[in-house]
Amino acid sequence: MAMKNIGFLSILSIFICVPGSLYPEDAYFIGQGQDPLDPGITFRICRQGTWEEADFPPAERFEGNYDPALALGPDGEVWVVWAAREVGEKPKIYFSRRRGAVWTEPRRINRGEDYWEMTPAIAVGPEGTVMAAWSGERDDNSAIYCARWEGEGFGRVEVVSSPERSPVLHPALAVATGGRALLFWQGWDGEYYRLFFSLYENGKWQEEEPLAGGSTVDETLPAVNFLGGGNWECLWVERGNLLSAERGPLGWSNPAPAENFLRENRPDAGEPLGAGWVAERDSGGTIRSRRVGVTFDGGLKITTREAKSGLGNREFIGYGDSITYGTDEKNHCYIPLLEADLQASHGADYTIHNQGYPGTTTENLLVGGGYPEWYCPGISVVIAGHNASHILIMAGTNDVRSNISPATSQTHLGAMIDRARAAGCEPVLATIIPVYYKWPDRYNRTEILNRDYILPLAQAKNCLLADPFQAYLDYGNWRNLLIDDGIHPVWEEGSQVIADAWFDALYIPPRLDSGDYNGDGRAEFAVFRPASCLWAIRNYSRIYFGSGGDTPASGDYDGDGTTDVAVFRDSTGLWAVRGVTRLYFGRAGDVSVPGDYDGNGTCDPSIFRPSTGYWAVRGITRLYFGGAGDVPVPGYFQGRAAKDIGIFRRSSGFWAVRNLTRFYFGRNGDQPACADYPGDGEDRYAVFRPTTGLWAEAASGTRSFFGGENDRPCPAPYSGNGQATAAVFGVNTGRWAVQGLTRLYFGKAGDIPVAGRVP
Repeated sequence: MAMKNIGFLSILSIFICVPGSLYPEDAYFIGQGQDPLDPGITFRICRQGTWEEADFPPAERFEGNYDPALALGPDGEVWVVWAAREVGEKPKIYFSRRRGAVWTEPRRINRGEDYWEMTPAIAVGPEGTVMAAWSGERDDNSAIYCARWEGEGFGRVEVVSSPERSPVLHPALAVATGGRALLFWQGWDGEYYRLFFSLYENGKWQEEEPLAGGSTVDETLPAVNFLGGGNWECLWVERGNLLSAERGPLGWSNPAPAENFLRENRPDAGEPLGAGWVAERDSGGTIRSRRVGVTFDGGLKITTREAKSGLGNREFIGYGDSITYGTDEKNHCYIPLLEADLQASHGADYTIHNQGYPGTTTENLLVGGGYPEWYCPGISVVIAGHNASHILIMAGTNDVRSNISPATSQTHLGAMIDRARAAGCEPVLATIIPVYYKWPDRYNRTEILNRDYILPLAQAKNCLLADPFQAYLDYGNWRNLLIDDGIHPVWEEGSQVIADAWFDALYIPPRLDSGDYNGDGRAEFAVFRPASCLWAIRNYSRIYFGSGGDTPASGDYDGDGTTDVAVFRDSTGLWAVRGVTRLYFGRAGDVSVPGDYDGNGTCDPSIFRPSTGYWAVRGITRLYFGGAGDVPVPGYFQGRAAKDIGIFRRSSGFWAVRNLTRFYFGRNGDQPACADYPGDGEDRYAVFRPTTGLWAEAASGTRSFFGGENDRPCPAPYSGNGQATAAVFGVNTGRWAVQGLTRLYFGKAGDIPVAGRVP
């Protein structure tokens, strides 16, 4: 099941084991276990160059154990800190000491407030001074905390990091002589992770400072050691490469690759250590404690990709963990099922690249990391390797398993959304499916992550949202959709429910007459000026296209996900689509009614002949529906890709949609204002009454007042979340008003609004 690109990977055991030491035990390792369902804690001892498994009994009393770290004292005593969770409680930081072959009972470091604690570190100085640090989160804001050993327990807890920065994670700590210490951690600067440090001297922590480095690259997973004198070394990861720098009395050295040093004298016996910490005493007697993990050797080429948007570019990326990768084998997942559903709906082939990395957290997916077999290079590298219009992000299950707080998960998911958009690839976010493995609390945490963090994030980012969590709940006995581990979906029934949720989310964008001229997922404020044939699209473009007597007929004719500037010339039947095509279809007196009538993902030139009720869709159909005086109202009334043919009779409020429905709603003088107001892919029957400003929807009975005389209804998805909003354009003033959103002037008297559907 290993990914094809793992030739780039190398296991980086960051500590040297020194056979022949005066100590019978040369080095110690502690880390997360390899079982993806219940990882636990793995403890190993290196004797004469060979790693051996050993027990770690202090972890046995807890529901979950996470993020262990260790340090070796000058007397050979081993100190371990880790995050642990009692049943139903928030995780806390515990410690234990190994005296000889016996571990002490686990005890909490911080015996004060009840808040979420994670990613601890510990260090023992040459004089036996012990300090511990960790990330703690209150009210969704995290800080770095530190405490000093005082003989019978850890003493006063101090806050080291700045309150303006969150999340902060993965502290690394080194203690020197004379009570000095250096603390490093990974802090979020709003766009990237940077390394920050603080020096402890004269009995207090100094103000934090950033480590010098690139501001547009993530600096992650720090480690720090005291080298003696006034010198310290720090190691961290950038772009998957391990770097190091030393701090001396005059400041920091320039960062340099640390790979050659790391490969010297590395013990090769046994299995790879995995992710965790190693402590050892080198040949000079210096004790070091550093992270070990995985990275790749670099060499991944960042290719230039053509930015596209919309379902017209039928190439997507499925991005996530093992639920994306597949249950039994790669592609036993939702991806081939979604491809088939999209093809059946749109009549065209779709490609979704499976970029699932088993065991990965949201942090791994953002910046890189994970298990050696499925190492993830991070979202920016993944997007650069494909010419995809959308990336489907479903992640967080391993965060629940790995003690990552939901607020931190939300930050990582939000950053993935931002980086995808910056790369020209539109993100679609998903909730995670429910889990029940071993402890009910895991389901509760899944529900909280979805309800309180993922759903609000999608709304705040104006991001399309797939909701497989709710789809599983709606299924009924959703446990039947999971295999025995209680986490992964059954192939293919459980995967089909996930595919259906993705399909529901992806179905919203193919409104080929949405008025989205720049591909950002929002309708633009746009006008066509018949006198000069000016097309003005606010904050995007001003062009001249057409000639006198033309009427606007914009839509997505080439299937690239954006609305194309187009005109219809009824005097000759000319259709002209800027940069796409010119053709003749129709005759004098016809009205253009473009749309996707066959559901293949492109707009079809179409006409309605008011004198006879004649409809003609080029290359698809010709029929009579309606009569003289009827207003054409084609729409997506059945929630499917193909547009329905419909009419509204203003004299009586009569509605008729071919092969679907006939009813009365509205009265003489009302204007049809159909649109997808809930954002669920199905248009609603609605009217606008200019005399009073009434907006009324037939099915829900919703009534509101907005606009008035001389206003033209222009409902469209202006906010980018797929939901149409009531809006009007003042034909005498050029004033736009979007209900609950904005009011502005764009255009002038006589202009025709071309936002949303062309009138």
